Amino acid sequence: MCTFLFFQQSLYVGVVLSVAAAFRFGLEYTGRERFVHPRIIALLSIEPIVVVALVFSNP
Repeated sequence: MCTFLFFQQSLYVGVVLSVAAAFRFGLEYTGRERFVHPRIIALLSIEPIVVVALVFSNP
């Protein structure tokens, strides 16, 4: 049971990373490179980090 729960929770890590990567790709592809710098990326990564932390802290 514990292994199943771990793999189910780790699925969220992949989902969050793929959504963030697709968003960044979309910004660069559409010519909005001004939004792709470390400060903006750090601000946009707060929500995915919170989601993953909540998933792993609440079984």
